Amino acid sequence: MRHPIHSFVLAVLCLCLSSCDDGSGGSKGREDASSAGGTSLQYPHTAEPARRSLILENWSKIAEGMTSAELRELMGSPDEIQPLYEPVVKNPMRIGTTYFYVVARPEPNAPLGACQEVLVRMNMDELVTEVVLIGIDEMDVPPEGD
Repeated sequence: MRHPIHSFVLAVLCLCLSSCDDGSGGSKGREDASSAGGTSLQYPHTAEPARRSLILENWSKIAEGMTSAELRELMGSPDEIQPLYEPVVKNPMRIGTTYFYVVARPEPNAPLGACQEVLVRMNMDELVTEVVLIGIDEMDVPPEGD
């Protein structure tokens, strides 16, 4: 039988290890986008002009049910990839993945109002379920031929 103090110490140790910064500047659960087919962002981040145009011109073409391969063909590799969890407080289950296409982000955990991003939510079958715009609207799309 395990002594109660051993269980307490083990629980505290696990908690400390799970909250350690991995040095990536990202949050727990984030994949290194470069190893998952994306890019590593340097901060402050502003997309190169061609990348900015690709994101702003093509986000409106993303369709629900589109596959991951179709999305990457349209938008290129995501800049960041994060697991998506159900919106519950305790023990949420993973329900998919979020792909981030970043036009501008001043720092890794910048407030939403300071960013321009397209978030594409994928289910566990890697099909698009939702597109979320942060700091981007139809007025941000460059005119044809620009």
